[in-house]
Amino acid sequence: MSQQHSPENNQEPPPTSRETLVNGDSGPSGDFELWMAWISETASTGSTFAELLAAEVRLALGDAGRLLMLALLSLPVVLLAWLGLTSLIAWLLGSASDSVSVGLLAFLLQQCTLLAVMGWLWKRYKRSLSLPLTRQHWQAFTGGMRQHETQTPDP
Repeated sequence: MSQQHSPENNQEPPPTSRETLVNGDSGPSGDFELWMAWISETASTGSTFAELLAAEVRLALGDAGRLLMLALLSLPVVLLAWLGLTSLIAWLLGSASDSVSVGLLAFLLQQCTLLAVMGWLWKRYKRSLSLPLTRQHWQAFTGGMRQHETQTPDP
């Protein structure tokens, strides 16, 4: 049977770890409660960190697949840009006239524009592979631990 606080029973329920922290009660049981609260908070933080890490790794793996796809797509584009450049140079050297070179130059510019867009996408997806949110969360956690270690308790 559970005991509840009632007017006949003047026993106060034991304080929670947060109440102990607020009221400043200490002693053997208070220290134990503080340690248990700290362990509980550490476990909760570790669990949250593990969830963040798992989620960010899943996102990074998706971006790694996109990077691989961009690498595969860039091979024919690089080949076509090279062919366009060499065709333009050959055409200009072989014949110094009219608009065929303008057509070849437009072809080359289209390929180079596509390469620039793919390069921008490459940088964007590559950034997420460094797990920036997990790294930021870890630095905040370890920074808080360092700050707590440097503070000395009042006697």
